[in-house]
Amino acid sequence: MTSAETLSPIAERPALRPELIRGGRMPLSWIGRREGLGSAQVHECCIDHEGSLWAATSSGLARYDGVRVNMFARPAGLECHGLRALAVDQDGLLWVGSDRGLQSFDPVEPTPVSRSWHPVGVIDRIALCGDQMYALGPSDLFMRDGEDWTAITPLADSTIHDICSLGDHGLVLALGNEGLAILSDGEATPIVSPGLGAIGPVRRCVALRDHAILVGGRRGFAIIAPDGHLKAIHAGSGRVTALCGDGKDIFIASERKLLHFRPKGEGYARAATILDNADINDMRADGWGNIWVSTESGGIARIGASRRLVTYHDDMPIGSVLCLSSLPAGSAIGGTNGLLTPEGCHLLKGARIWDLIQTRAGIRYAASDDGLWKVGPGQPQPHAPSPFLAAPCRALLELDEGLLIGSTAGLTLLTDEGARELLDEEGNSLGYVYSLFRDHANRIWIACLGRGVWIYEAGELRSIAGPDMPDDCNAYAIVEDDQHRIFIAHDNRISRIDPGAAPATIVETAEPICAWALLVLEGDRLFAGSTRGLVEYDPASGEQLLRLIDDSAGSDWEFTTSRALVKAPDGALYCGLSSGLAKVKLGKLDREDRPEPRLYDQRWSGGTEPIGSTGRHKADTGRWRVEFDFATGWLFDERSCELRYRLLGFDPHWSAWGPLNTVAYSSLPPGRYSLQAQMRSPLYGEGPVVTLYSFRVRSRRQTWLRRMLGAVPGGVARGAFFRNWRARRIERRGHQLEQLIRKRTLDLEEMYEKLRDSHGELNDLAYQDALTGIANRRAFDRAMDRALREEDSSLSLLLIDVDYFKLFNDHYGHSAGDTCLREVAETLSTHLSRSTDMVARFGGEEFAVLLPGASLSAATRVARLLRAAIESRAIPHDANPNSPVVTASIGIATAQPGQDASALIEAADRQLYRAKEEGRNRISSQAC
Repeated sequence: MTSAETLSPIAERPALRPELIRGGRMPLSWIGRREGLGSAQVHECCIDHEGSLWAATSSGLARYDGVRVNMFARPAGLECHGLRALAVDQDGLLWVGSDRGLQSFDPVEPTPVSRSWHPVGVIDRIALCGDQMYALGPSDLFMRDGEDWTAITPLADSTIHDICSLGDHGLVLALGNEGLAILSDGEATPIVSPGLGAIGPVRRCVALRDHAILVGGRRGFAIIAPDGHLKAIHAGSGRVTALCGDGKDIFIASERKLLHFRPKGEGYARAATILDNADINDMRADGWGNIWVSTESGGIARIGASRRLVTYHDDMPIGSVLCLSSLPAGSAIGGTNGLLTPEGCHLLKGARIWDLIQTRAGIRYAASDDGLWKVGPGQPQPHAPSPFLAAPCRALLELDEGLLIGSTAGLTLLTDEGARELLDEEGNSLGYVYSLFRDHANRIWIACLGRGVWIYEAGELRSIAGPDMPDDCNAYAIVEDDQHRIFIAHDNRISRIDPGAAPATIVETAEPICAWALLVLEGDRLFAGSTRGLVEYDPASGEQLLRLIDDSAGSDWEFTTSRALVKAPDGALYCGLSSGLAKVKLGKLDREDRPEPRLYDQRWSGGTEPIGSTGRHKADTGRWRVEFDFATGWLFDERSCELRYRLLGFDPHWSAWGPLNTVAYSSLPPGRYSLQAQMRSPLYGEGPVVTLYSFRVRSRRQTWLRRMLGAVPGGVARGAFFRNWRARRIERRGHQLEQLIRKRTLDLEEMYEKLRDSHGELNDLAYQDALTGIANRRAFDRAMDRALREEDSSLSLLLIDVDYFKLFNDHYGHSAGDTCLREVAETLSTHLSRSTDMVARFGGEEFAVLLPGASLSAATRVARLLRAAIESRAIPHDANPNSPVVTASIGIATAQPGQDASALIEAADRQLYRAKEEGRNRISSQAC
């Protein structure tokens, strides 16, 4: 099987029995006592404005900040330990409902600060409706009235079991046998919904994103519009204790189970049982897509946001997945304990199926540890005895002359005349043949363990080796891209062979095996299935673009063989792992957001305490130590994220990437310092650089003078020295100097502000293009020189030329041409997402875009976006021979640190010329 083959969607193909691939497990992880949670009994969770998770437990308030779990009890100002409800208001205050009342906190780090306490009795729910807040107790509904809370009675003789907010539309009341009502402007209006009685008395309710209401009753759940229209109902799932909706997913806690429902027809059908034998109190969805489940005795369960990207099938009867094959009748999967085919499951304990193929004659062969097997309608059987075919088989490939078989004993060709081993030019066996690949020229590439890489062509074998890929390396996988470049995974490297060139290493890892499987998508996306997840590399530079490990999944993300990574027709990737099968939907990966750290705490020790306002402190020289702790509101793959930092004024370079651990500095010399930090996610890449803390260390002379001037007034009563005339004269002179300095400082600041405003206006005029309003060539040259001088990473340049612009001017006139250039400039500016990116008018109808830190592949993706955006603007261009609208050609070049600006511009200009020569309205790229 070649890497170019695709795997048909397994779950959707009816010929493959669905019970053989069970459900599709979601990523599930826990926060409990081992992680620092003080109590396993959790009533409710919520997310604050900083992205921290708060939990109401029976022993106090818990906070998870993406790094650690902290508990807060009476010493932190909590009035009661028995907490039941949580909510965050519009001002960011955290409201806590407890056994004794309501308490608000400012959720600052490291310790929240209590703001108010309202002893109104037991509070079970809190809801925010626009600028109004409500709290529900066992017998009373309270409304916030200024600084107080007042009990209200919206419906006499009715028991309110639950409340939820519909925003400005009002408050939903769950009324048991009386159904639902909406409280708005002080009046409660019943929601009339025929058919709602099928789920029994309404006990739980939660609002969905479209303002529909998800309702739980004694016998099931329903989805109701505010006007009473019954959108969906599912009766028979049992008494609902908690519920949550996130997009199309509905999560229901019923009968000590957590159930997942998906739309089916006009209703909902159960997709999976996520938890069994668990008492669930509440569920909340966050903005990332996580579902936080509060349990009675297990802590907090987290259904990870990665469920949108990955579906797991790790309870398969065939064990670890070794190969994924496409057959005429459907998909087939080989594992450590057997084989799944469109006709059924063949359990072969210990046989280990490494590859599966169906020949043009309709015969199915399986490569197994017991040799070559034939797979028929019944149980698979070993092929006719042969010393060549009895050895453990690893890979199969059909040729015109027969079946090519790679085994631990060598390379064998099976024809109608029998089996014969293929030997090298010296008559030696190839040894352990691990995988086979056919390229565009119909050459067969052979990956061997211990004997490197070989090509079989015209009946002969020849070795492919070089300094970066020796002839005794261990080779695992081979693929080809649409530029006919060959990529080979061997040892701890990936090497690329350009047409007519020798192998060159583009990736080298610390792991002994870089990749078991390789796959090229969309012509220029190189994926590797490794021992540590699914990795995407830039095929030109070898830069790692993403890594999918999914630590929250509870699955081992180790790929098994070169046949364990294939693409499905819907664009998803199927991954054969040691833990089972995973389906990855990369199209669901929204990479607009980036992880960002924040400062959780800073601690000074050694006799020095900072002086000054928050965020800018002063310290004295001496023997002292300051420690910094980090946190993050990034709750997608935070356990896999890394951080680097530097102290400006002290560290010449960034630290190495590592976990979000404590950082410490001690006894720094006099100067001004700022702590900067940056996070990176394996999936989402690097986030912005953030300045978290600034401080100043004063010299001993500055410290002595400050202490003398500050101590004189209070010291008169404490010592004879401060009673003499010299001290008083110093004091008076100090006050005079302070007043003089203050006046001169104010004068200088006023003058500086005026000069800065004037200078800013002149700068704007000097560096701004008069026609388009974007940066001009002068600003571009200055920014490029600075980027090449200061950046410690790559710099990409896009040169953009409006196609047939002279014909546009001739046809529409120069005024219309100026308008066209302004619209193109606006399009380019609005489609650049990073603050560090720059667009400038390069001259005439040419524009330039600088992308600091962007690799060639990243710049190519930006160029595709910009080219499509210009075309989508649909500016009429009747004189364009290729298109009825204005289009653009783009040349791309990428330079590494230290390279010359003129060389980068020339390289981009050559690629622009190439794009125009090839027909315009396209892009062309090159690495310098």
